[in-house]
Amino acid sequence: MAGTALLILDRGQWLSTLHGHPARREDPITGSFTSYGGTGRNRIARINGTARTGIRVMLDGPYAGGMMSDALRTLPSFPLTEPFTSMGYSGATYVPGATIPTSVLSVTGNNAIVDWVLVEMRPASSPSTIAASRAVLLQRDGDVVDLDGISTVGFAGLAAGSYCVAVKPRNHLPVMLSPSTPIVYGDAIASVDFTLPGTQVYDNDARKNVSGVMVLATGDVTFDGTVKYAGSNNDRDPILTRVGGTVPTATGERLLARGCEHGRRGEVRR
Repeated sequence: MAGTALLILDRGQWLSTLHGHPARREDPITGSFTSYGGTGRNRIARINGTARTGIRVMLDGPYAGGMMSDALRTLPSFPLTEPFTSMGYSGATYVPGATIPTSVLSVTGNNAIVDWVLVEMRPASSPSTIAASRAVLLQRDGDVVDLDGISTVGFAGLAAGSYCVAVKPRNHLPVMLSPSTPIVYGDAIASVDFTLPGTQVYDNDARKNVSGVMVLATGDVTFDGTVKYAGSNNDRDPILTRVGGTVPTATGERLLARGCEHGRRGEVRR
């Protein structure tokens, strides 16, 4: 976007001072811009509106060759309403029942939707406190986006300051930015890339290195922040229950089981 100054105002009106006009793309239904000069809206700054957070994360289960599989979005069982309330989640400013239109799931390519994720904003001075939380979406290329499937994530009413960003998938271990390296949330888009080995996180066990890309470890079927094979509330038994037995090598096709949506090869898959 060299030579272009681009502003996005509160009402979605886009203004530019140009040295030539890059191509712009507009949603045929809503009339809102989805890209400008080949750059998606989630990568363009917004001013005079809600501050935004740019987040990138990869999940181990669907990850392969630098991208994640988006096969889940094609299933009739993919939820159009956020799934976390039914999984027992509640947090500060969290509004249950967030929904997306089916059109969001029709996008293909790198920006196709992989799954829902939770994003929490925790003050760096007290990272155990959840200042804000939202259910949002994850794209194939690792971008975490708002419910329109395009924009970076905003938290209306959240005060500017230093925050630890936490991401909680449905069936992978959660990850949180280290309090020693928080983002500064405010006027500009504050970015964090959890796929980089150099990104400092609260718990290194949440991520694994796959050919230089850090991905979140799979297996948290019970959505409790741990992966547990045996004992009470373990992550093995719910999977065995869904395949109808107690044999660890049993398999099943197209199973609807919380935590089984993004199985690796040889594991239960939805």
